[in-house]
Amino acid sequence: WERDRHAADCGGCEQINDKECLCDLRVSDTIVFRNKPNDNVQTMLEELSIGSIPVNDDNDYVKSRGGINWNYYSPGSSRCCSKDTVFEIFEERTGRVHWFKNVKTMVYVNSYSFRSPPHFMSLSRLDTELRDAQYETEAVLDSYFYHPNTAPF
Repeated sequence: WERDRHAADCGGCEQINDKECLCDLRVSDTIVFRNKPNDNVQTMLEELSIGSIPVNDDNDYVKSRGGINWNYYSPGSSRCCSKDTVFEIFEERTGRVHWFKNVKTMVYVNSYSFRSPPHFMSLSRLDTELRDAQYETEAVLDSYFYHPNTAPF
């Protein structure tokens, strides 16, 4: 929940039973960086949260030099920054390259909000594939090994 504010009761929602509420919600995609970011890679890694597949000039994206350890790709032009902009960020601490979309997805429930957590698994059992489970498992393992708040083991 954003700023640790969350609904402790149904507050404006329809009470289903003593443990459940039915609330209206709204999902909103916003641009994270409206202008070319500065060279603070750590800030970029903190602000960007939705991954992207690696892109290159063959994907109809134009590569532009962003800064010391990052580049950006925009579809059809070298203009930064839109919802379609993809950032390639090299993290020196881990030696990994990250790919992120320039989008932040928020879920709003009445006056409360939280960032929509990304996931790879389909919510429909009919669309579930082994590949999706492998991607989800890989993402969890990466967070165990590379998150700065994980203790060494």
